[in-house]
Amino acid sequence: MGKLILGESDKQLLKQLVEVEKLLIVPEAHKLDLSRGAIVVPCADGDQMDDLFDDIRSLAIESGKKPRPHFLTEHGGAMVLSPEWHDPDRPGRARRLTEDLVDAAKMKDIYTVLLFCHAPCGKATACKVDIEASIRHLMLAKRVVKQLDPQFQVRCFVHIDWHDEFTGNGHFKETYFISAETWDKRNLRRTQPGI
Repeated sequence: MGKLILGESDKQLLKQLVEVEKLLIVPEAHKLDLSRGAIVVPCADGDQMDDLFDDIRSLAIESGKKPRPHFLTEHGGAMVLSPEWHDPDRPGRARRLTEDLVDAAKMKDIYTVLLFCHAPCGKATACKVDIEASIRHLMLAKRVVKQLDPQFQVRCFVHIDWHDEFTGNGHFKETYFISAETWDKRNLRRTQPGI
């Protein structure tokens, strides 16, 4: 498959979510409890990991905490936890990931969980999932994680490799926070326009 570039429809939707609807926002460190660290569930994509780690590290430092990320990676990231994720390997991978989440929380005494999807994503592309469906899977994954342990504080993020879109000179990568409540309201408005 090689390096992926954002498809035009995904690019337009992401721009809409960032610039117009303001649904994807740059995370604010003071709104995250990183006092004990964070269990981070991203895609295993090595092309994104350096930037993702830097973003998490920066958030911890901005909040006055020592960076303490505990990474649990799978191809497709947190989307693997979505009960609607269509991948033949999902049941085993999801079971392993949920067990690892519970174990990590107990072993490390960390109950802040950061769930990620990213675009473009090779696993999402292979499963014929666009960015809107990826975010929907991310929100479904959040529900699954919250049911695992009532202590879990779960936040969702979308990591985007814009390529030349903003800088004109190579990759511009950015991590955005997305609120499940705001996402759900957006989708309710789209399905029931009078609301």
